[in-house]
Amino acid sequence: MANNYGNWQWVAGTGNDTRPNRPVNHIRQAKRYDPDGEYVRRYVPELAALPKRVIHEPWKLPSGLPGYPAPLVSVN
Repeated sequence: MANNYGNWQWVAGTGNDTRPNRPVNHIRQAKRYDPDGEYVRRYVPELAALPKRVIHEPWKLPSGLPGYPAPLVSVN
């Protein structure tokens, strides 16, 4: 019996019950799973020199980051 079949689809947000209104907070996920910003530093070189405290939220720098856009939505 494939008991796990539905569970994997539910977790992935696919299948019969996709939970379409489930919001994903990318900043929270980044801080939780990449707290030091290693992924960001490797794949977004223009952010590599930023301090750890703002690596996931460069728009919060006092002077901003030239050429880097502000978020399109509110990220509380």
